[in-house]
Amino acid sequence: MWLTRLALRYPITTFLFAMTLLVLGWVSLSQLQVDLLPDISIPVVTTITYYQGAGPLDMEQSVTVVTERAVSSVNDVNYVQSTTREGISRVRINFNWDADVDVGMVDIVQRVNRILNQLPSGVSQPNVVRFDITTQPICNIAVSGDIDERDLYDIAFNTIQPQIEHITGVASASISGGKIREIQVVLDRDRLQALQIPVQTVLSSIANSNLLIPSGDLKIGQFDFSLRTESRFNLIKPIEAIVLKTVNGVPIRIADIGKVVDTYQEQTQLVRINGKPGLTLSVQKLAKANTIDVVDRIVKAIPKLQGVPE
Repeated sequence: MWLTRLALRYPITTFLFAMTLLVLGWVSLSQLQVDLLPDISIPVVTTITYYQGAGPLDMEQSVTVVTERAVSSVNDVNYVQSTTREGISRVRINFNWDADVDVGMVDIVQRVNRILNQLPSGVSQPNVVRFDITTQPICNIAVSGDIDERDLYDIAFNTIQPQIEHITGVASASISGGKIREIQVVLDRDRLQALQIPVQTVLSSIANSNLLIPSGDLKIGQFDFSLRTESRFNLIKPIEAIVLKTVNGVPIRIADIGKVVDTYQEQTQLVRINGKPGLTLSVQKLAKANTIDVVDRIVKAIPKLQGVPE
């Protein structure tokens, strides 16, 4: 009752106080940041090492165990987890919540660099990555149509992906699914053995023939022209004409020991959209961008994409 009496006794003061609360509430609501996930820093650092062709047991003994021993003594480490499978070793270092992860990450990089000489030859440089919650995709764009999967991937990679990545607040848009074009040289084993041509000779011959070589410059009067020798392949036919070696004055070409096929890479990801082959673009935002605003811009931009078939 005393509150009601106070409001009736001072009506103007009560009205101004209520208006002040309304104004402050409206200003706070309009400036309140809205996001999908909170802006928190999770104290986790992961080392990823690739060793193509190595089995899980070999990876564990020669890579994972060595890495675990190197990083387990870093300051403020709570516990260490590892996952090993064929060709890949992941070691996850979990710090205490009050630890300085930036300092810990520098220490991990230094310790990993010290064990490089202990790793087998052929192992890739270990990647040290800090967990960032903003790297999670904020939306997925599904792409499908009544066209070949390879053409669909080309449209997504060359037309859709660049336009999506140019939207304000978008960091990247990675493609999953589809068929990626690949030029394959299919060799005949019997012909290689008969002509005594090692596979390495074929690889080096193709690499040495597919080059862009600078050839100096040419000055004519007041003009200065840059010269280059263009020998990169734009068609399949010239690849078949590469000379591997000469036997008794007769050139041995790739067409003599195999064939060149315009096909696609081995497909390891299958995407189906309403029963049809397709692909998806996983969109990631910038660290300080607002998730809702970025998704709204993407939704508005999709109908306006240029160069996309109906």
